[in-house]
Amino acid sequence: MEDMLTIAWEVLEVARNLLLKQPETLGTGTYEADSLAEIAAFTYQRLGDLQTLNEEYDSAVADYLACVEQMKRAKMFRSDIATIYFSIGHTETLRNKYEDALRYFNAAAPIFETLVREETGEAAAAPAAGASKPKGKGKGKAKAKALAGTGPRLPSTPQPGDNPKAKQFRAKLKETYDLMDSCVAEMEAPPQQAAGGGMAAAAAAV
Repeated sequence: MEDMLTIAWEVLEVARNLLLKQPETLGTGTYEADSLAEIAAFTYQRLGDLQTLNEEYDSAVADYLACVEQMKRAKMFRSDIATIYFSIGHTETLRNKYEDALRYFNAAAPIFETLVREETGEAAAAPAAGASKPKGKGKGKAKAKALAGTGPRLPSTPQPGDNPKAKQFRAKLKETYDLMDSCVAEMEAPPQQAAGGGMAAAAAAV
């Protein structure tokens, strides 16, 4: 398994280097099914996935952020971008950086909420990142709650009348909400109890 991951990583590195030799064709703002920006985005995404599996979390986050940049340049679907924000948040939970994880989950959740509303016509929920950031540092309850947002959430389980896309977006929304709640629980826990065991179990289930 380790040898296969190494080979996959090397192949993706070659693809990335080839793409970066063609900067004039990246970021044109024109969406084409086979555009180099789109190919670069998926290359960075897979590199991020592999770096996460190899526990190279700094490199994983850097690759995911590069993926988001290329996705925006290629004008790819919002659901694709939200999925990468979710992946970054998930990666941050694996190294117990819950505050950073919440920020990326907060970037993903409103997009998934909007996509659900567009498919179903549901009333808008308050953005997950709508709460103001409290002053000071530390893992206090106020800071955790503020980072997670205090507004109402959309139902994240299938609802009557949902079409297939709505069900898909609700499933991603549920994963996002669940990990946000787990991050808050870790940040609120007393230091001697916040060993990350519960969070690791939740992240492993994703």
